[in-house]
Amino acid sequence: MSFRQKQALQYANENGRDGCEEETIRRRNYEDCSDTDPSASFNQNSSASEQDEDVMNDLRYGFAQIQSEVSELRKMVESCLEWQKKLECSIEQEFSSAVNQLVERGKSSLATKWKTTCSICCEDQVDTVLYRCGHMCACFKCSQALQWSSGNCPICYSTIVDVVRVYPNI
Repeated sequence: MSFRQKQALQYANENGRDGCEEETIRRRNYEDCSDTDPSASFNQNSSASEQDEDVMNDLRYGFAQIQSEVSELRKMVESCLEWQKKLECSIEQEFSSAVNQLVERGKSSLATKWKTTCSICCEDQVDTVLYRCGHMCACFKCSQALQWSSGNCPICYSTIVDVVRVYPNI
């Protein structure tokens, strides 16, 4: 049996064809050809070469199909990577925007806190810092009264060592 015939037989077995019957037919053909003239051998070789060509064509088709599928997968991966980059940029922009809004709110809330009225008398502007804790919650009059009466901060109850007058930079 020639090398090509063995390859064809192996291909047939891999593709689920009944290899035993084909092998028997090939053996008979091979035996018949050995007894006959060389032209019969040529006919058998040409049919074997046709089978080999069919096998090669099937393999080429299979490889072409695999190449197209790999190409499609590459395109899908590239598309996913582009989408991921866009998503990351979008998230980064949203995060930056949220941080900027928080910073602006913090600045405005500091300005608002500075402009709030005294938490004791609710009339005058807050214009003192209670020394040691650093809270700004009372006007100068109320802060001095707190220092001499209870001696404790109304927010954290720490001892007031001194009252420091502050002036806004408006």
